[in-house]
Amino acid sequence: MDTQPTIGLFPQHILLLEDDDAFPRLIAAWLNFDWPPETTLRVAPTLQEGLTLLHSHPIDIAIVDLAMPAAPAPDLRTTRGLDVPLALLQSLPAGAPPLPMVVLTGSAPSTLAYQALAMGVEEFLLKETTDLRHALRTALLRAWARHRYLQGLMATLREGPR
Repeated sequence: MDTQPTIGLFPQHILLLEDDDAFPRLIAAWLNFDWPPETTLRVAPTLQEGLTLLHSHPIDIAIVDLAMPAAPAPDLRTTRGLDVPLALLQSLPAGAPPLPMVVLTGSAPSTLAYQALAMGVEEFLLKETTDLRHALRTALLRAWARHRYLQGLMATLREGPR
């Protein structure tokens, strides 16, 4: 199966790591309204399922909750903090382009947000944001634009001077 990401104005293949059943339905409704119709949203309620989806489907960008079950029940161990985005980044094959990530979490200290951004997370949002739909749309588009720009820059550098 082709797992190459899309290069376009909108990320087409979105991975959502979220263990709350209602939240993925809300995001899917927003994407259905705001995004092109060919957009796919793949939802993983555990980190293990997220890693499986990341390696078996094309994924352009990930929306990540910071408190996730590591695996399905009965293994109820919860992964917290930066372990979730770090596990995604570390699981990428050598030489693969980085995976742009937007963290969307219920609560987190500002120091955690700074650490997430320092490790490569593109955007950090709290679920309690006043206009979450607009904030998430903006964060996804900004993260995707930065990713596309950096990929183009890296391609230019690899080609060398003309």
